[in-house]
Amino acid sequence: MSDDSNNNPKHMPIEESILSAQKIYLDTIQTNDICKGLAELEPHVSKSIYHSFLKCVGLIIIAFSSMSKEDIDKAHESLTVLAKQTNKIRKHGILISALKIVKTPNYNKYTDLELHAELLHTFYLSMSALICGMETHNIYGLIKVAYRLQKFIKNFKGCRVILKKRKQWENETSRQNFEAGVRFANGLKNLAISQIPPKILRIINILGYKGQESVGLEELNKAAFELPGMNARFARTFFIVYWLYGKSHGGLGLNKDMKHCEEVIRKELGEHPKSIVYLGALAKLEQVKGNLDTSIAMNEELLKNEYIAFHKAVHFELMFSHALKSDWDACIKYAELVRKGTEHSPTYTTYAEAVFRYVKAMEECDVSQKAIVSKLMESIPTLRIRHLGKTITPEKVAVECSIKYVKNKEFLILPELDLLYQLNWLNLIRGNEVLLNKFMVRVEKEVNHFKDNISDNYLSALFYKGVLLRLLGKPNDAKQCIQTVVDKYVFKTQSPLLTPCPPYLCSDT
Repeated sequence: MSDDSNNNPKHMPIEESILSAQKIYLDTIQTNDICKGLAELEPHVSKSIYHSFLKCVGLIIIAFSSMSKEDIDKAHESLTVLAKQTNKIRKHGILISALKIVKTPNYNKYTDLELHAELLHTFYLSMSALICGMETHNIYGLIKVAYRLQKFIKNFKGCRVILKKRKQWENETSRQNFEAGVRFANGLKNLAISQIPPKILRIINILGYKGQESVGLEELNKAAFELPGMNARFARTFFIVYWLYGKSHGGLGLNKDMKHCEEVIRKELGEHPKSIVYLGALAKLEQVKGNLDTSIAMNEELLKNEYIAFHKAVHFELMFSHALKSDWDACIKYAELVRKGTEHSPTYTTYAEAVFRYVKAMEECDVSQKAIVSKLMESIPTLRIRHLGKTITPEKVAVECSIKYVKNKEFLILPELDLLYQLNWLNLIRGNEVLLNKFMVRVEKEVNHFKDNISDNYLSALFYKGVLLRLLGKPNDAKQCIQTVVDKYVFKTQSPLLTPCPPYLCSDT
């Protein structure tokens, strides 16, 4: 079996490529300076596929945080470079593809560099689909994304065969990093497909694309906790995000994984005590636990970091932490920063600021604040953007509510509770009587005000009373409220505020 450097004299040995790129990645995590990390990668990009790959990851992170065309174009350019590099090294072509249909290649005759080039080309296809999705606002762009994902899945099948058939590797570092990369990608694929709505999932299964949540989590677990290297760290970071956001805000509950999540975060902080990624994760964990004051203090400390792009995420967390405390002045402060500082969903962020200003205006009878609310609400329908050719659900709700606000003569029923309920923010203060009772006071006021007229307003207020009672540990009273809403509502109205009750509100535990 030939050595990498003999076949590709311009490329550094694959082990050196992996370890050198990983060192720069770890230094970047510790220093929080992604621009410095990219500068350190640049001299090696032309002679190392892993440096080129890591540069793509960094530029995609920057592009996603800013959503600016300039940053997206830079990410595109880096992906083009990676594709050219991997295509020069990997064995591909019409003849080779045709032979693969008849017989599986003898991957023991390939060099490790050729196999890693195949893996990173597969990653290139997935990252290319992601970048295309970021700038796609119509159905034609969606078709492009689907085509690239189809090529990714096809290439990835080959990588799984390589992992299974390859018996001899030039060194253990090469084998472990390849395995971690394959398991990480396989885990993400299975998890993503398993979360697709059933009707669409049937079509995808017919096309031959299948995914199971249990398989995805098992593969990710092996990649994250049983293997070393850069891809293993990517898998651990994914788990942290999945636990703190997917489970907490997806209604899946984090209680079973809370201890493990904290152990992973603290272990990473032990190695990188100044990393804003893991410090931010720890602040989020405190928020999920219901320790809002601790979370707020930690997030405010993170704002002292010079990496401005990270501030956007911190402002978002602080906005909702203060909303859960009914601290509307601080909430509005950060809501305005979120609206002005991000391009991801202008409809949703504008609506959030309008809602929090509305609550303050109603509580204090502030006419000037109400005027700002009306101006924001009127602008919301014009701010709608499409993601992958579709308007996302939170933006649809924001548009509908803003239109309703105007039609109802500048009135909405408990919009702050609607906003906090949508992504399970309220569940973060389950059992906190002080904070929940602040919301209950406003709910009771609306219930009493509309009790003589069984309308959308009354049923919405009664619904949220049931939600709060459940979070206060009074399931029987909560069920009575929810049952009244179901009996009276009979689905004759079209109120966007009457939303389905999640599983955690229906259980007795």
